Amino acid sequence: MPHTRKELLSWAKDAWEKITGKHQEEVTIKGWLVREQCGPLRFGTQKPIKGKEKWSFNIPCWVFEPTYYECKGSFDNVQWSDEEPTPATITIKIEK
Repeated sequence: MPHTRKELLSWAKDAWEKITGKHQEEVTIKGWLVREQCGPLRFGTQKPIKGKEKWSFNIPCWVFEPTYYECKGSFDNVQWSDEEPTPATITIKIEK
């Protein structure tokens, strides 16, 4: 699973090319955004299930956990208290 931005961009580019057979400089990924009880945001490609202490994403599932500094002050409307995950879309653009 990708852990850094560079790995994420490479993963998205490779996945797009495998699925479509086309080289693409921009990829849009639909998924779900949740906030964990301890505060961090998580974005997954499959709808998660809320547990007592955390959200669980089904396997196999790609999950992106942005750092605190990447999302500081962002997505304040996504809270642990939410009963359902928030549908979200991430667009990744390859920069040259």
